[in-house]
Amino acid sequence: LRKVLELAPGDIRARGNLGICMIQLGFYKQAVDEFKKVLSSDAKNFTALYNLGLALSAQNEPGLAASYFQQAIALGESTHEQLLPMALIGLANCYREQNQYASALRLVQRAKNLAPRSHYAYLAEAQIFEKTKQPGKAIEAVKKAIELNPQDQNCKLALGRILERGTAFNAGNAKSGGSGSIAAKAAKNPILQ
Repeated sequence: LRKVLELAPGDIRARGNLGICMIQLGFYKQAVDEFKKVLSSDAKNFTALYNLGLALSAQNEPGLAASYFQQAIALGESTHEQLLPMALIGLANCYREQNQYASALRLVQRAKNLAPRSHYAYLAEAQIFEKTKQPGKAIEAVKKAIELNPQDQNCKLALGRILERGTAFNAGNAKSGGSGSIAAKAAKNPILQ
């Protein structure tokens, strides 16, 4: 892709694909740079806005990531973008990381309403319930995600993690009367191509 961009630096499709490759390789700063270049040529590129939010989330910058997911959502609503639920989930994950759980749940519910068969929405919901120490609800959400997409390994990993942390949570409560900890590790959002 770099060779293509040397020959045609204005090829935003190749630049976006390079950004996607950078995310997949864990080079988030470089991915951010590529998506910003795409947006400098095409400010209304939903996929670049979403993937830029994703790369910033991976850099542990939920506030900045949220601004790009919000832009993607506004654009997606005006253009009836089919992938709008993914931007809603991305923003919900940012809010979850900022401990804004009610706002995160509202966004996940919107995503579920728009895409009721999206296992990603149920995984995001499970992470919110996990972080708010509601393992029963988290397990139910992951079960629904598995029902919708039994091949997704993230679903199975999430269920195992929640069950393990739920057991630790219950053991911690029994021993100390405390609240225990079942904080969720952020699952990877899918990259849009």
